Amino acid sequence: MTVKTPTASTGKSQLGLKFEPGPSQLRLTLGALFLEQRNKQGLTQAQAAELVGVHRTYVNKVERGQVNINLDNLDKFFKAFLPDGNPNTTKTRFGNNIKAWRGESHSQESLALFLDIPVQYIFRVEKGVVTTAVDQVGAIAEKLGVDPMELLR
Repeated sequence: MTVKTPTASTGKSQLGLKFEPGPSQLRLTLGALFLEQRNKQGLTQAQAAELVGVHRTYVNKVERGQVNINLDNLDKFFKAFLPDGNPNTTKTRFGNNIKAWRGESHSQESLALFLDIPVQYIFRVEKGVVTTAVDQVGAIAEKLGVDPMELLR
C-alpha cells in the first residue's frame, strides 16, 4: 500500500487523515532541530548532505519544513545528527510506539476505526514495513493526543 501525502487542494491523504496546507508543526520542529545540530557541528548544508546521504537542496528543504520527509530519510538525519545508539530504525520505533500506545486494551481494528484508516496500515506500521512520512505521524499523534516526537523516538 502506498501512502501518499495530501495535495494542497484536498487537504486529505489516501488514508483519510486531514492535513493543513503548508509545513506542519512537526516538519518545522524537525527542521529546526536538524538545523541547530548541523550548526553545532559546524557543517555546511553540502557537508550535511554528504553525511546524511542526500542532496544539498533536500537538506535545505528539510530544515525549512518544506518537505514531508519519510521515516527512512528521517532515520538518516537522526543517525547523522542525533545518534542515540538505538539499533532500531525510526520506522520500527514508530511501529513499536503505536503498538505500545494501543497496548492490551485496543486491537489494531479498533485503533484503525478510531483513526479512520485501514487496519492493514496499522498492521504494516507496527511491522515497520510501510513507508510513512512525518505528516502522517503528526496527524496520527494529534488524533491520539500525544506528542509526535514521542512516536518517533
